[in-house]
Amino acid sequence: MFLIEHFLFSVILSIFFFPIFKWQVWLIVAGATLIDLDHLITNFSKFKNSKDFFAYFSKQFRFFMRKPESKKVQLYVFHSIEFLVVLIILSLFFKPVLLIAIGVVFHLILDLISDTLILKRYIRCFSIIQWIRKRKGL
Repeated sequence: MFLIEHFLFSVILSIFFFPIFKWQVWLIVAGATLIDLDHLITNFSKFKNSKDFFAYFSKQFRFFMRKPESKKVQLYVFHSIEFLVVLIILSLFFKPVLLIAIGVVFHLILDLISDTLILKRYIRCFSIIQWIRKRKGL
């Protein structure tokens, strides 16, 4: 799913939470959109200069709609179960983190729906531990 779609759906979700959290709902939108920074982190080594960086975003549509050529599973750290567990634990102590966690969970649900039901593919690993095991052949 594209970043703009995550943004728009999270704005809609935040409207429902507005009566409870008031203007702090912007944290839900932030959590649901900024989670995709890990795509940049994972692919940062591919950027030789600023043109490559902008080309990455301009070609994003083709990248997400393609059938993966290899069986190589990508790890996106902020999309992992371990990151989510840390957020949930922190949300027990800090209300702003709870709102970010709501956005992250919403983002992950949208990704799961998009990847499995709409695009019918599975190219992502949702656990850092699972990703390490697959890389080592365990």
